[in-house]
Amino acid sequence: MIDTKEYAKALFLLAKERGALELILSDLKAACAAVKEEPDYISLLDSPALTGEERDRLIEEAFASVDIDLRSFFKILSGKHALYTLFRTADAYEALCDEEMGIIRAEAITAVALTDTQRERLALKLEKKTGKRVILKNTVDASVLGGVKLRFMGTQLDASLKSRLDSIREALQSTALGVENIGK
Repeated sequence: MIDTKEYAKALFLLAKERGALELILSDLKAACAAVKEEPDYISLLDSPALTGEERDRLIEEAFASVDIDLRSFFKILSGKHALYTLFRTADAYEALCDEEMGIIRAEAITAVALTDTQRERLALKLEKKTGKRVILKNTVDASVLGGVKLRFMGTQLDASLKSRLDSIREALQSTALGVENIGK
């Protein structure tokens, strides 16, 4: 099994040396999107039934518009029958790019979709708090009822109405238990 983080780091260092971090990231995302549409393609390229030359030719044809170093990277993964790790490797590469560029990705979970203005304001507040550029994704989950749950940098802040109601319910239950136990 290959270490996707190490492979992503190798690709990152090569791209950084060339000044092509964003180009490689863009091409990598496009390649992942294309492969998602044809998931059997990875199985084909990882197949030991193909010769190395056949795999390389198929990669050259399918990814002709992709950066040459990225195509070479795909060939290395395919040669190790590990192209199935492409999505995890792409995520690890993106995380390295984000760190290099001072970006954090955050998720705002709300009962209804945020407006563009609300999303911008929330992103600005997070930027002030973290000192980094924030890319904010909004996920709609009706179960939060109202308010917002924020996830970023391994942290979750829960200011949802559901969370507040749950806290009140717990407080009332513990108070009720305390009242029942008086005089026993």
